[in-house]
Amino acid sequence: MALFCAPKGNLKIADDARHIVYQDGSPFFWLGDTAWELFHRTLREEADLYLSNRA
Repeated sequence: MALFCAPKGNLKIADDARHIVYQDGSPFFWLGDTAWELFHRTLREEADLYLSNRA
C-alpha cells in the first residue's frame, strides 16, 4: 500500500516494518525537526522570529 506520491515514486513501509522505502526498496530519508525548547527558553520576540522564519 503506497503512502503518498514522492518524486522518485510511491512510498511504502519496508518489509521490516521499521522504515519507509520507495516501491523499489531504496530507502527514503525523512528529515524533521522540533522546537522543544521554544516556549520556555526564549523571549517572546525570539519565538515570534523563529515561527515567522519557519512558516
